[in-house]
Amino acid sequence: MEGAAVGAVAEIHDIPMIVFKSVQDYADYDKSDQFRLYAAETSARFLLAFLKTIDVIESKTT
Repeated sequence: MEGAAVGAVAEIHDIPMIVFKSVQDYADYDKSDQFRLYAAETSARFLLAFLKTIDVIESKTT
């Protein structure tokens, strides 16, 4: 949901973007925060690993 909003704004302004997100539950009546920290850590680790594989590009802004 949040990623879609960021993507829409990035598209309007022609800014490349990517969203990394881990799912921690089914968001139903049995919702639990038990895996919140784990989900945050896995997203962060994946992002760091991904960033190590890409080339840095110059910003279009001045």
